[in-house]
Amino acid sequence: GVSPCQALCPALHSDAMPLLLPMGVASGPGSAGGGGSSSSGSACRRHRAAERAAWRDVTSTSASIGAVAATLRLVAGGRSLRGRWARQQQHQGGRCPGGEGGRQGARSRCSLRDVARPVEIQVVLAEGLGSDASERFGCRRVYQQRLTFNAAVLLEAANKNQQEYLAELRHLESRCDFAGRLDVLQLDKLNTDVPFRHARGTEAHIPASVWNDLLDPDDSVFLEHGFLSALEDSGCVSFGRGWQPRFLLVWDATSLGERTRLLGAVPLYLKWHSDGEFCEENDWIEAAGQLGIRHWPRFFVGVPFTPHQGRRLLIARSLRDEDRAAVRQALLRALEAIASQTQLSVNIGFAADEEAEHFRSAGFLRRMAWQARWTNRSPTPYSDFGDFLGDLRAKNTKEIAKQRQLVDLNPAFRMEVVDGSMHPGRMTPELMSEVYFSIYRSTQLRHDNGSPTEEGDVILDLNEAFFRQLAECFAHRVVLVLALAPSTTTSAASPSSSSASASGADAGERYTIIGGSICFAKAEKICGRYWGHPLDVESEPFLHFECCYHALLAHAIEKGCTTVEPGNGGGTIYKVQRDRGFEPALTPSFHLIQDAELRSEVGRLAEAAALCEPDWVAPQRTAYRAGQRRPFQKGAAVRAQKK
Repeated sequence: GVSPCQALCPALHSDAMPLLLPMGVASGPGSAGGGGSSSSGSACRRHRAAERAAWRDVTSTSASIGAVAATLRLVAGGRSLRGRWARQQQHQGGRCPGGEGGRQGARSRCSLRDVARPVEIQVVLAEGLGSDASERFGCRRVYQQRLTFNAAVLLEAANKNQQEYLAELRHLESRCDFAGRLDVLQLDKLNTDVPFRHARGTEAHIPASVWNDLLDPDDSVFLEHGFLSALEDSGCVSFGRGWQPRFLLVWDATSLGERTRLLGAVPLYLKWHSDGEFCEENDWIEAAGQLGIRHWPRFFVGVPFTPHQGRRLLIARSLRDEDRAAVRQALLRALEAIASQTQLSVNIGFAADEEAEHFRSAGFLRRMAWQARWTNRSPTPYSDFGDFLGDLRAKNTKEIAKQRQLVDLNPAFRMEVVDGSMHPGRMTPELMSEVYFSIYRSTQLRHDNGSPTEEGDVILDLNEAFFRQLAECFAHRVVLVLALAPSTTTSAASPSSSSASASGADAGERYTIIGGSICFAKAEKICGRYWGHPLDVESEPFLHFECCYHALLAHAIEKGCTTVEPGNGGGTIYKVQRDRGFEPALTPSFHLIQDAELRSEVGRLAEAAALCEPDWVAPQRTAYRAGQRRPFQKGAAVRAQKK
């Protein structure tokens, strides 16, 4: 059960070194359903099967040992592999340096002015928002050098038995390439009129206040520093999981050394897999395989594991229109330049509607996708949930009222909404740990959305550390809709005692979570993410609908929210949502593909998909009475997008 690389080079496989595991092993569970449901486990398994098939192509024995050796020696800089490793260990003492990166080339200075003074912009390729951003460049270098040393050992063994070690060498080559693909770029020499440079060491660190100042009050809650940094600091988005956060930033160059002013950014990730993007691309992966093109690594622009729309070209709203256009152009040209230089494709997921034309003008292909969303009545919002039901058809109103009544009369549990914006102190780490086990983890395991490990555990997209960190730095954005049942015992894995204090129960009472949904709220929008119930507890009748729709809509109306977005749910779930007043919305993705033949094929697939609207978007499926809401016109949104 030990690979040749593990047998010869056990140091590389120690716990102290983050490993990039083969695709489909520890890269995460893929599409975990948004809002009220987890996406189909079979779709996730098909996705991982496609990745494993692509991986077999990478490790095929058609390549020669000499080609692999040449690549790895090039990474080593042409020196003796063993000698380079020894010198590095002696110099660093085995530690992972932070590494202050030098400036590679001249600053990118584009003429830009604001109200106060003329400024110049500078485009940099940074590391992300995690607390360890300043150390990542040094860590990648050490990782590459360890890979190179292991390759040297394998190359000697391969001379005796090429077939046994070739696959392992190819794997080492791919991992080494993924680690340093962007670090070796000489950004000042790229063939573009927007030169830029690397940001390394302490310069790569972005304070939360600086990042959040770039956002608007109505920007997506998932773009805030607290959420993105929690994904990185918890290890959910990390090098070992096949993610490299490599944000593109536009700084006010004249403020460097005086004050920090961020003018624009793109949340960019270099990835080794497709997990966490929520982009239906099985046909694309299949087309790439038929053309002999490696589908990974590639770039992703968006928020990991989050199928919700938001700006992807983040530009300070305080800038004048012409200045905003200059920053936007700088970001797009920088993104195009590194994609062209590395010959990697770019996926942009769930971009804001206002950005569609900018990506199309830059040469990105668009692929259509759909979600269902609830919007409050305008101009006069609903006064309460009963007022909302009055706008629905009699059949829908009767069904929802009956389901809510059965939930209210159920003596086994009671419902409660815990809104962190109103009571952030009640969103404790202990409560979020219970939410992780009772709601998130149980649903992912139930739908087989995990990757097993050799130790018998299962790796999921998100971990308990992420949920606990939300309580510590993002509690004011979290909304929980919980079904709480009286409990007389406390489980070690599910600390029921935390629910009592969090839910405001009496001091002598203890409750345990038997079901619930996890949502996030900002301004006038609530975004649903996960629903679930414990593995050892059967779901109560209509509890799913109450947690994900009925109670959540009632809370949204009470708060005066204008929108509720459940996220991705799948065809059956979308029909359930439409029966409860949710209407279709377009959520396209945008793609930049380097290979001309693959680009043509993906374009053809995208056009065919745009002509086939799912049946659940049909106007006659609306839950609203005639005259109460303007019905969704089938095909109207698609035709508008094509203009």
